Order: sequence, then C-alpha cells, then structure tokens
Amino acid sequence: MSPEKKQEERFTRDSLFKDKLSDIRRAEQKKTEETRKVLNAQSQLANTKTILPPEEETPTGKDRHHLLKDPKTGLYSERFIKRVLKEEVKRAKRYKNPLGLVVGTIVNLDEIAKSGGPIAKSALEVEAAKVLQECIRDVDVPGVSNDGTYIVICPETGEVGLHVIIERLLKRLNYNQKINLKTTWEPVFCFSASAFGTSLNSADFLLAGALERLNLLALETKAEMDNTAKEEKW
Repeated sequence: MSPEKKQEERFTRDSLFKDKLSDIRRAEQKKTEETRKVLNAQSQLANTKTILPPEEETPTGKDRHHLLKDPKTGLYSERFIKRVLKEEVKRAKRYKNPLGLVVGTIVNLDEIAKSGGPIAKSALEVEAAKVLQECIRDVDVPGVSNDGTYIVICPETGEVGLHVIIERLLKRLNYNQKINLKTTWEPVFCFSASAFGTSLNSADFLLAGALERLNLLALETKAEMDNTAKEEKW
C-alpha cells in the first residue's frame, strides 16, 4: 500500500474516532444535565413544606389564612391539622420516630354558653387557646376541630411525654382559672392522648383512638359533675 493511501486511511480512522468520541461526550453531557435537573427537582421538593395544601387548592390572601387558621382562636384548622398529621405519620414510619397526639375539650362548655351567652363561650375558647399554645413546644402543632375539640400534634413524643404535656395543660387550665383564663366561669377541661404504634399506624386511626378516649373521659367527668351537683342540693 502506498504511503498516500496509508495516510488517507489513517486520517479516515482518526476522523471516525473523533466523531464517535464527540457523540459519546454529547450523550454523557445530556445525561449529566438530565440528572442535574432531577436532583434539583428533588431538592426543591424536599425543601417545600409538604403540610401546605396543593397548588390547585391553595387560595391567596385572606382566604388562605382562614383555610390554615381558625379565625376565632388562632389555632390551625381541622383540615390543616389532618394534612399535617398524615405527613407526620409518614415521617414517623420512615424514620422510626415516636409520634403523639393530644386532644382536649371543655366538658361544661354548653352550660357556660347557656349561662353567659355566646360572648362568654367565645372569650373562654380564645383564652384557653392562648394557654394551650403557651404549654406546648415550638415543634408541636396546635389546632381546633370544627366541633371545638383541641388537637395537638406532638412529633417525636411517646406516651411518657404525652402525659407530661397533659399534666401541664390541666395544671394551667383547671387551676387558678381566674388568673390564667381571665374568666369568672369555672370550665372543666379533659385531655386524652394516643401514641403512634402497631394498632394506631395511620393518621385516621391515631386521631380516632384519641377522640374515643376523650369522649369516654368526658362522659365520666360529666357524670361525676352531675353527681356532685345532686349531692350539694341534698
């Protein structure tokens, strides 16, 4: 083979190699860019507060504020609390962390409303909500349901921690009421709790378990109050 043909063949092989190498580099660059986009999207998703409502349901201005907060007490709304609870349950399952839920009610709120009217009832609920927020940690999420039941989500809190929170709430709310609640009425508070576990392994079960215990405790407390009132009459 002549030197000219050898040189031409070598030039052809070099050109093909360079073209193939360029194609490989372009493919790798494209793959790198796609990977970077995926990582950026995952990072943005991780930094986003998952407890907020979806974008299609997210209102703006005052509507959004009323969706997240109860306008009377300033506590989070029932809808928002349930969203947060679902996310906290997922987090508890993922990282094997404890999770607790505290619920409470004013047993004789209807009687106070009959005696003092709606103004007395609203004032009591507002003051109780303030004390409630003072007794919990910054990481806890306080809310109120549509029927007036107080709900507090307590991340990384087991049964012992839940009992400590309940004792603190009862001490502040059921004693020295004229000072702490700034009211002349005598409200009776009941609190119950449930901890995330084998049987209570979903947000619905966790909330239902706490509310069931609270209802039983409220009925027992109401019966004791009625018996005490009858004894005093006699």
